[in-house]
Amino acid sequence: MSTDEITLQRLRWQCRRGMLELDLIFESFLNSECGYERLSAIQKEGFQVLLLNSDHDLQQWVMGKAEPEDQQSVELIKLIRAAA
Repeated sequence: MSTDEITLQRLRWQCRRGMLELDLIFESFLNSECGYERLSAIQKEGFQVLLLNSDHDLQQWVMGKAEPEDQQSVELIKLIRAAA
């Protein structure tokens, strides 16, 4: 198994959240042709950091009810929404 496959499996596990809606959105992002695989190395690192946030914050951001404070997370949320 390659390093990329191991990383993707680890991310799939981290994308399993306490909210079914987030599970579905993140799974869609990981599987989408315009999702995770198209991110730059820096964006992939940012996605891993994004997943460290609480389910509540992530849900608010993905649903467009609030925005993250940093610009990289704002851009990632836009990409996640587009892939969902």
